[in-house]
Amino acid sequence: MRAFLAKFVALSIVSGTTIGINKILLTYFGLSLQATNWQLGLISASETLGLALGTLPAGVLVSRGNPRGLYGQASAVLAICFLLIPRLGVWFLLPPLMAFVGFFISFRIVSMNAIFLGELKGLGHGFAGWYRGTLSLGTMAIGPWFGNFFTRKLGLSSTFLISSGLFAGMATFGVLALPRKHSEVAFVASAKPEHWLLVLWRNPVVRRACLMEGLSGYCSSFFSTFMLVILIRDHGWSRERAIHILLLNGTAYVTVLLAAGWVLAKVERRILDRIVYSAAVVAMVGLGLAGRPAAFVVWTALFSLSLGFNNLINITSVSASNCDRGHISGVTTLTQMFGGCLGSALGGALSCVVKLQLLFVVFALPWVAASVIRQPGRPAVEASPEVSRLQEERA
Repeated sequence: MRAFLAKFVALSIVSGTTIGINKILLTYFGLSLQATNWQLGLISASETLGLALGTLPAGVLVSRGNPRGLYGQASAVLAICFLLIPRLGVWFLLPPLMAFVGFFISFRIVSMNAIFLGELKGLGHGFAGWYRGTLSLGTMAIGPWFGNFFTRKLGLSSTFLISSGLFAGMATFGVLALPRKHSEVAFVASAKPEHWLLVLWRNPVVRRACLMEGLSGYCSSFFSTFMLVILIRDHGWSRERAIHILLLNGTAYVTVLLAAGWVLAKVERRILDRIVYSAAVVAMVGLGLAGRPAAFVVWTALFSLSLGFNNLINITSVSASNCDRGHISGVTTLTQMFGGCLGSALGGALSCVVKLQLLFVVFALPWVAASVIRQPGRPAVEASPEVSRLQEERA
């Protein structure tokens, strides 16, 4: 298990770092093409839409076996794509290509997520946040720093070349680091293929996790897409200064995922849910009204901590349910990506009529509903009636 964890964590950090570099890289590339706020939102939303469209097919393919091969093939395709992006001279060519990129990124995410969920029972729930945490360490902290550093020192074209090389390296290392087959606990696999999605959705644990992952996705996407734009264009911050807010976001989020798993065993789930949702609301309202640098620091930290705990709760819940790892990984990733697509697209569209920063306040409203409306609590390991029936038939 230790050997698996070491290689998996290394691959996850490199993968997240590459994604983080690309996020900064595409923002700067869009700004260099004089893209407006809604155009930047469309570019980001297109990638997320591609992610959403790819998650269910990826989940089905992963459930049939060989997630390692799927991961390597998708990485090789992405290496080629990032060689082509800097050759695009106009912004409107970016959305279709980024949708294509997002589609193949989903195969990588679902493959690794399914493998990790399958191994989590052997690792223990204290490691529940390690995949998302190490991925986010690269995506939200290491990647943005390197993305800013490389673009400043080497330029956009050279940084795209570095990104392509990283994807090519992961295509090779992924085959060596990931196990040939992932551990599987599957009730859905015994159902008719056309019914597996419905059976998953009827599981209250999965349904709740999907809802909250969707909310987390749109908040995180809006923040990562537009926070640099808000700080640089609206508040006159330099790129070097603004990037520190993204680094703080990533550091706080990762800290929760890697070090706060013990909190779930100490605090009752319903109480923790309400604390987390309320903190998210307060943080987003604070970000929407912030003006001073200290305010951005405080509210960004609270925002990141609340999203980190939300994700930790969801991971623990679904990993303990009797679900096919490929299917459940595809569905939860789908809802998160769909939320991310809405966050970028709505943010860009509404910025035409509402000040971009004030949209944080608008986007806090669904969290208000989540903190008030709560489904009756059920143990994370409890199966839905459909699960029990399918398990009895199989026995």
